[in-house]
Amino acid sequence: MKRKALVLVDWVDSGSYGKWSTEIHNIPITCQTVGWVMAKNKKAVTIVATRGKNPTQHTGDMTIPMGAVKRIRELKS
Repeated sequence: MKRKALVLVDWVDSGSYGKWSTEIHNIPITCQTVGWVMAKNKKAVTIVATRGKNPTQHTGDMTIPMGAVKRIRELKS
């Protein structure tokens, strides 16, 4: 996968239910995130939600540990 590719990342996150409860929600949260790949290695992938025309400008970055990633699909941009 090339750097700066537009991708859809399927991944799993921990769940938190911030209120008092008598139930246990033992289910991780399945997530999907779309963005441009800025960096990727064996440990993590970093994507950004918005990029500028200048290739070094970006905002909305998110780093997802590879252990949480289920699939990365390249999208047509």
